[in-house]
Amino acid sequence: GFEDWENVGFNNEFLEPVNWSSLKTALPENVSQVSPDVVERSDDAHTGSYSVKIHNASIFSFVVTGIIISGRVWGNINPDSAYVFTDPDDPDYYMPITDRPDSLVGYYKYTQVENDAPKIQALLHTGYARLPSPDSANWIGIVHQNLPAQTVTEWRRFSIPFVYYSDEFPEYILFNIAAGDGFNPVAGSELWIDDVELIYNSDAINEATAEQLLHAYGVEQTIVTDLRRFDAGTHFELNIYDISGKLIDSQNLEAGNRYAFPGFMPGLYILDFRTDNGTHVTKKVVIR
Repeated sequence: GFEDWENVGFNNEFLEPVNWSSLKTALPENVSQVSPDVVERSDDAHTGSYSVKIHNASIFSFVVTGIIISGRVWGNINPDSAYVFTDPDDPDYYMPITDRPDSLVGYYKYTQVENDAPKIQALLHTGYARLPSPDSANWIGIVHQNLPAQTVTEWRRFSIPFVYYSDEFPEYILFNIAAGDGFNPVAGSELWIDDVELIYNSDAINEATAEQLLHAYGVEQTIVTDLRRFDAGTHFELNIYDISGKLIDSQNLEAGNRYAFPGFMPGLYILDFRTDNGTHVTKKVVIR
């Protein structure tokens, strides 16, 4: 909820949310001292008193991506050499987790400049890890998605499923929430974030029943969802993601029907179904 804040920086003149960090606590220290302050406490909140507002800022001839993370930033004037990381040796810069959530949800507003878009990442992992990274050997699962490239003036909910790489359990989660599109941010884009939450499978009977009744498959370049075994009147929100976690399509469906969505390229897709009573089912579909 971003309700608790603390003073940080060389002279403790900046604010960061407790358990989160920004460029003002980056390494090396000479980078953090000259980095722009891209994080502020906002009293425009979805719930409670505060949200976090982050923005992209110009410095010298560069644009710095505004980010808020659960680890630490390694900064560099060359964006190809900058990254965020979990430091298992410093409790100020890691966030522990030992279970496997289904999805990440939260609420956001966005002021877009040009074609910019906010980015949400959450990496479940063991040991040391960084984003981006050439080594994903200890990755357990990830949320990785650009939110829609458009201005959003009212609080809007996002819901993104985790894509899992292994059956192991993580030790840490590394959040990376950015006001701009990674390597090509646009100065002036602003992102408000509030009520970030991990969602778990809490209704095992309903989930198991829905898993048996709901069918989804690929044929040629079409994804087919068959809801005819459900009683009419049950409504579904369907989000379709590619393997990287990018949202490809969203649909509102009603039980008792069969739906076909054409135009998909070959690959693996994640179908995230949610009913209006909270039941959540994820299906994997391969288009060949």
